[in-house]
Amino acid sequence: MTGKISIRPILNVYVLGLCAGAVLSAVLSFAPGRWGVFASYAGTQAGFIAAVILFSRVMLKSRVSAVVPMSKPSPKALPLSIAVAAGVYMQNLLLSTGVSELWAKAGVGAAIAIPYLGDPANAVIALLTIAVLPAFAEEFLFRGVFACSDYKSRFFMIFYSAGVFALGHLSPVQMIHQFLLGIILSYLVYATGTVWYSVAIHFLNNAGALFAEMIPGYAEALNFDGRGAWLLPVLCVAGIIILYPSLYALVKLHTGKGYDRKDGFCAVITGRGEKKWYAPFADDAFCADARRSDRAETLYVWMIIVFLAVLTAINTVLSVKGVGL
Repeated sequence: MTGKISIRPILNVYVLGLCAGAVLSAVLSFAPGRWGVFASYAGTQAGFIAAVILFSRVMLKSRVSAVVPMSKPSPKALPLSIAVAAGVYMQNLLLSTGVSELWAKAGVGAAIAIPYLGDPANAVIALLTIAVLPAFAEEFLFRGVFACSDYKSRFFMIFYSAGVFALGHLSPVQMIHQFLLGIILSYLVYATGTVWYSVAIHFLNNAGALFAEMIPGYAEALNFDGRGAWLLPVLCVAGIIILYPSLYALVKLHTGKGYDRKDGFCAVITGRGEKKWYAPFADDAFCADARRSDRAETLYVWMIIVFLAVLTAINTVLSVKGVGL
């Protein structure tokens, strides 16, 4: 049974998961020592996982696989997730570093409080709570549940889910990278029909962000003084050279049937692709009514963006004062 699910219940569940995760994160942060820090991160993701389960099991009375595209990835294509993750990280580094330096002048930093990762126990717990758990929770939500609605168009949902994904982190410093990463991940789910490549890339992205600063000279290179002035543009160009051929090869190997131009990255993100967006479930209670004006839903869609933007602004002001949401 297939159909188009209204976006409103999806957004309701997302906001509920966001609030539940915030409350749970705040409560768990009182745990002693390093456990409080890592449990706080895990609490946010637990809220997202609860949102996915609530939407699929309770509201739609179906399996999670009915709202998250979970077909098997190709063993030949899966290793290319490493190249895609490296490519998108390198491509975005120039822009995200520039944005970071601009925000730093206003007293807004990107650093998050994580116990010393040179401790093996801290490194393993950080990997689980900040890399593994978000890769599943956020991909199942943003590239899975969100994808069940092709509100307005599949093209719109790719950019909208990426926007909510970026704003939902409440950090203006990281927002550009997260938005561009969200577009790449949404495209891959669209082109392959499975979420597993985006889960793998999301994990690699977070793991890289966690441990990159342990590489000698890495932190010193991430600025526009000295080496960074020439190294960052070189990395950007290298990232572009790596990323887009890797996307092409991954999709081609996954399908095993050659490469259809209408499913290419440029065709999809410019709205010219012809394949329908993933929307596998239909239910009278949640399907959009084509006869009803979508003005109310349009207002609701943009209210969520405004809500997240306001939260981000509040968090930015608080971070300048040494506090944070």
